[in-house]
Amino acid sequence: MGSVIGESGERYEVDETPFRDIDGRSVTYRCWDSRGRERVYRRYTEPVGHGRWIRGTTVHGHAAVWAEELNGPVAESAIGWPIDVVALGNSVAGVIAPVVPAGFRLRDGRFRTLEDLCVPARNPPDAARRVGVLLRVCDLFVLLEAAQFGHGHVELDEIAWRDEPLDAYLLRADRLRPYGAGCDGDGDRLTLAVLIYQGLFLGPANRQSVYEAWQVPGGLPAGLDMRLRVLFDRAFTGESRPGPVEWRDGLAAVYLTPDGSSFLAQPLGVLDEFGEYFRGTVIGQVAAVPPYLTPQPRPRRRRGWPMGRIAAVAAGIMLLPAVAIGLGMGAAVVAKRTSHQPSAGDLGATTSVRLNTAAATVVTSTVVITSAPVVTTSAVAAAPPAQDRYAAVVLAYFDAINRHDYDAAWSLGGSVIEGGNRAHFPHEFDSLSRDAVTVYPTGGPTVYAHLDAYQLDGSVQHYDGYYVVQGSSIVQWNIHPSS
Repeated sequence: MGSVIGESGERYEVDETPFRDIDGRSVTYRCWDSRGRERVYRRYTEPVGHGRWIRGTTVHGHAAVWAEELNGPVAESAIGWPIDVVALGNSVAGVIAPVVPAGFRLRDGRFRTLEDLCVPARNPPDAARRVGVLLRVCDLFVLLEAAQFGHGHVELDEIAWRDEPLDAYLLRADRLRPYGAGCDGDGDRLTLAVLIYQGLFLGPANRQSVYEAWQVPGGLPAGLDMRLRVLFDRAFTGESRPGPVEWRDGLAAVYLTPDGSSFLAQPLGVLDEFGEYFRGTVIGQVAAVPPYLTPQPRPRRRRGWPMGRIAAVAAGIMLLPAVAIGLGMGAAVVAKRTSHQPSAGDLGATTSVRLNTAAATVVTSTVVITSAPVVTTSAVAAAPPAQDRYAAVVLAYFDAINRHDYDAAWSLGGSVIEGGNRAHFPHEFDSLSRDAVTVYPTGGPTVYAHLDAYQLDGSVQHYDGYYVVQGSSIVQWNIHPSS
């Protein structure tokens, strides 16, 4: 091939033997600038006719790489910015970019991409390394958002990673666009949520399958910390979609010790047990659920059940998570939690990895994370609070029941919850003294709840689960007895 000249005026001597083909869109060659610095020339299989946005990205990339080479490594060196454009008339024939650091390649020369981190058939690493890499992926998106550049749809094979130290690298930065050029930050926020879902749970390998898996009960592990459950709810419902800083802080709060130097074994164990089910499955498919793990229809809550029957149902429900713990194939359960700070005796190192330049050790801890802010209503509650409109609907439903306003309760979701028989609806509560419900607002339409149903005979029945709110009423529910 000889040489090519960039629009900057720089001449690059090009090795004629290509060393990488990226999914048919371009062919990559080694090249060297006039000072002998090695670069790569990414020649497009089809020239880009309107490359103004590529040129804009290249201007930013050239400044970032120049700053790194002049002053030492900078944050944006984790992004493979284009630094020069090779033109063909008014079209863009290709771009010049820095060489990806060797640590992001496997022994066979190919990049170690997020496919190797997320796809079950690739035998991905343990949860600690996955979380560490995802934290670095969040950092990439923080940089893009700060620079006002968007991608829109990053695929698993477009981000490389390494584990010594744990780091991530965006490979195809020539696909970035400045905000306003057909791309914005919201698309990247959704993309980041999908990547985190795939990396944490080793589930589906494509975006649409992630949406489908998330929407069913069990799409998230039953033991997942409420703070991350809230972020996923916000991300996939599209309401107040969390940004990369929120994701990074959320992952760090759940999986790292307060000083950020070590991983916590307890929440990582939830991921490892959940992910073990999916290992070995076919890429791109959602694993089939064995019949004995298929969620069974939950019985409607009937007032006045014999205590023996309640105990039997509760025991049966509790047995399923014992068999399928971490698989999340049952309904999500919101447990009451207490706060505990780890003492020196709680911590026992089990695995050593590297996070940035400091050792990050997986530790065993008895820490139980406090759930998201909660709101409670009971028989003496007046109007439900309105700070979360979805949670307010759930609270209003139980408040109406406590006030025996069954018309209001029916319109707020009673027709769905109690089976559609309006005439019989009030009799569902013949043995009820009052309900006390604690809701866990998520910022989205899914509202997790714990219910204490006080009976006229003095007994108390306990339930956990969630409600889905649409408009001003409950449209879906999954509630079951709990201890």
